[in-house]
Amino acid sequence: MKTATALAVSWLVIAGVLSMFVAIPQRAAAQTITVTNPNALSVWYASSTYTITWTWSGSVGANVKIEYDFWYYSTPVVVTDSTANDGSYTWTVPSIIDSHTNYFIRIWDLSDLSVYDDSAFFEIVGGSGSGTITVSAPTITDVWYTGSTYDIRWTTSGSVGPNVEIEYQVFPLGSPVTITSSTQTSTGRYSWSIPTSLAAGTYTITVRDVSNVDIYDESVIFTVRAGSNPMLIIAVIAILAIVLIVIVLAVVLMSRKKKAMAPPPQANIPVAPPATQYAPPQYPQYPPQYQTQYPPQQQAAQAQAGATKMCINCGKSIPADFTFCIHCGGRT
Repeated sequence: MKTATALAVSWLVIAGVLSMFVAIPQRAAAQTITVTNPNALSVWYASSTYTITWTWSGSVGANVKIEYDFWYYSTPVVVTDSTANDGSYTWTVPSIIDSHTNYFIRIWDLSDLSVYDDSAFFEIVGGSGSGTITVSAPTITDVWYTGSTYDIRWTTSGSVGPNVEIEYQVFPLGSPVTITSSTQTSTGRYSWSIPTSLAAGTYTITVRDVSNVDIYDESVIFTVRAGSNPMLIIAVIAILAIVLIVIVLAVVLMSRKKKAMAPPPQANIPVAPPATQYAPPQYPQYPPQYQTQYPPQQQAAQAQAGATKMCINCGKSIPADFTFCIHCGGRT
């Protein structure tokens, strides 16, 4: 009997051992959980709400447990101790949480803790709420010149603190240099006078929430060059040209105004010159027989005593009975 009993016990032990090696692989293959959200492209923000999703196969229990951690499973944090195994769970990310790019979600089968799955690594942006900062200027096409002033611009969404700090650094390996340690977030811009000592090269600008350094954004690379902005020089030349044109127009208008106010010129009426200005015509001398028998002295005496007439040739007075002018010798 002892031998038979011992043999039976031995077979039971052997059967139990064999059942362990056979059953576990079958159960592991039959029971699986697969986390489908978050995925490797997910970026979740503090204080925002997201849906964790998963699928399962086999005889997974009616409830699951959800946790999160980052990098490796060392300090897991419970999302929920137990929720229905229905494939989704709505989770609000804590408002106080560190920023990391390698968070993951783990989902356990509560009926068998050997069955679980981890999501892909994803990013959580920590801080007080779902605040974001986006640097909109400078852009990748911008060329800024030392000694000139430019506007750094940004936009925000969600809960961002009242002030931001701004830094610049040489791309890609430069150390951050503070432009301003604090300026109002709500303005959305900051006027930066680029030092003349700044070396030419490629740079980036970082705008960071002063109250939560994990909320920030870095601009795309842009170019800094030494010297004056040629566009500024062109603008100055254009302004000077406009001023010169205005001055010329003002002078022309004033000249036209003076001409309009001047009295009109008098009509140009030709005035006949006095007869004395004209040289008397030269008439040929008539033979003596055709001239008067009176000598010039007698003609002059008669002209003083008697009537006179006007010579039709020279216009001077001569005695009325003279047939020849004593002045020009012409026949009257």
